[in-house]
Amino acid sequence: MKALFMLGRLLLFISSIRSGSIIVDFNIATNTADNLTVSNVQQAFTSALTNSTTYTVDPTSYKFAVQNVCATANPCSVYASCISINGVASCQCLSGFNDTSPSAPGRTCVDINECAASTSPCSSLANCTNTIGSYQCQCLSGFNDTNPSVPGTTCTDINECAASTSPCSSLANCTNTIGSYQCQCYPGIQDGNPSNPGQQCIDPVTCFNSTTLCSSANTCLSNTGTICANKKVIPFGIKFNSWTFTTDLYNQSSAAYANLSAQFTGGVVSAVRVTLSDSTFNINVVGFRPGSVIAYFIGTTQSSTLDTSTIQAALLNAVSLLVSSNITNMITYGNTTPASSSDPYYGWRTAVIVIGVFLGVALLLGAVLAAVCNYTRRRSGRYKPGTW
Repeated sequence: MKALFMLGRLLLFISSIRSGSIIVDFNIATNTADNLTVSNVQQAFTSALTNSTTYTVDPTSYKFAVQNVCATANPCSVYASCISINGVASCQCLSGFNDTSPSAPGRTCVDINECAASTSPCSSLANCTNTIGSYQCQCLSGFNDTNPSVPGTTCTDINECAASTSPCSSLANCTNTIGSYQCQCYPGIQDGNPSNPGQQCIDPVTCFNSTTLCSSANTCLSNTGTICANKKVIPFGIKFNSWTFTTDLYNQSSAAYANLSAQFTGGVVSAVRVTLSDSTFNINVVGFRPGSVIAYFIGTTQSSTLDTSTIQAALLNAVSLLVSSNITNMITYGNTTPASSSDPYYGWRTAVIVIGVFLGVALLLGAVLAAVCNYTRRRSGRYKPGTW
């Protein structure tokens, strides 16, 4: 041991000297190449202390133990594990780190960017975020994580259209796509925000009432001018309890819409005309809506003597006989007087017409008078009085 000490291959460090009588704490460091064991060191130092002629040493105070070098002077990287074996530190880079100093293992450990690897550790439907010594996976928006134990490795598409609350308007079709969905207002329904389709679908039937039916602001009808040219315009609604609504009934160009409309504009119109003795009576179908199926239509006539209740009774009877008897009583939305009450320019237009008539008559009379005067002047110019 002395020879090793003299060669600098064995070092002794006194860490403290304490009272009682004197207690010396010291550390012994040896070269790993000499393969000294705790037993070798303990035997040599015990013998030397026991046989010392300089000090009287308490033989029961000897305590020799291998120091945990990892706890006192860890030489490893902070990203490495350290194991103390017989006072020697053994270092190894942690998982997720590359060892860039293989000659001195575990001294220099560099983070591995797993997300930059050719094969991502996450699902192709997930975001990969590199972290120190690891990574994180998170399923993309629109996908469910079906593995909680290893998030982001198994991501499945969410069918938003199958949710209890649809992300689209109630008047729109919802189509599921991979990671998202698409909304589109039903044919026949107006889209109030085409830049974000299917979210603000406007039902044109909502403006179907007597106060705005014949106004210029009405958007329900494309043929307002023709309808409101009649003397009596009556909006009606009737519910068919045994019918089932399908979305193609929103679309005026669909076969279902055309077939159902034909039952009103054909047989029902003919029957009501006979009942009322009114060949001018007609029906314009506005639309069909769910619940079970509600038909909205307008009854028109050029007759000024027929009252609304008479027309309603004739309609109800014809519908019950020719269309369906399982109906909820017809709703009348009120009688509309097409001209003065609904057209804000009616009075002005009437005044113009009256003035036009008077001007026409005046011009005609002026022309007649001018012709008479001209004729009289000609006759006067040719007359020669005789000699008395």
